[in-house]
Amino acid sequence: ANLTEREGEILGLLATGARNTDIADVLNLSPHTVKTHIYNIFKKINASNRMQAVNWAKEHLNLY
Repeated sequence: ANLTEREGEILGLLATGARNTDIADVLNLSPHTVKTHIYNIFKKINASNRMQAVNWAKEHLNLY
């Protein structure tokens, strides 16, 4: 999947169980921007929820 660097960062934080507001605080973004990035990530990797996205990340990004 053609994830941007920022999307990769956000996906990595999602995998830790971070909430959108936590991710926004860590990356100094607005929660709305984080939500938009997550939406784009879901579209790119064909995920319909956070768990699917995290499982995809574990398999494709070697997070664990």
